[in-house]
Amino acid sequence: MTERYLFRGKRLDNGEWVQGYYVKLYNQHNKVTHRIYNGYAETDVDEWYPDCFDVDPATVGQCSGRRDKNGTLIFEGDIVKNRDLAFVVTWQNDDARYLCISPYSWNVSVKIIGNIHDDPGLLT
Repeated sequence: MTERYLFRGKRLDNGEWVQGYYVKLYNQHNKVTHRIYNGYAETDVDEWYPDCFDVDPATVGQCSGRRDKNGTLIFEGDIVKNRDLAFVVTWQNDDARYLCISPYSWNVSVKIIGNIHDDPGLLT
């Protein structure tokens, strides 16, 4: 899977994070469903079906294609730290690129310390 097309979101059934392809669909009742597909699962009769999870759309974020100094993929909504500053990774439509809201650039090694959904207090 190409990292730039990788998404993550929190599962609705148990609140755990899941990564994969993000799809927004409408069910038979015209209700919107947000899902992340991350592979295939096998049934007990040797059939395969797409493995997917319903996710909270407010938590969905795309992979930036970059890694922190520990090699962990950085996603939109991650809180990264550089020296003593913590900042959020966010998408900027005007320039079609990811930004770190910080006086420092991506060239400086950063470390993921949390995300805006699980750790909003890290920014205060």
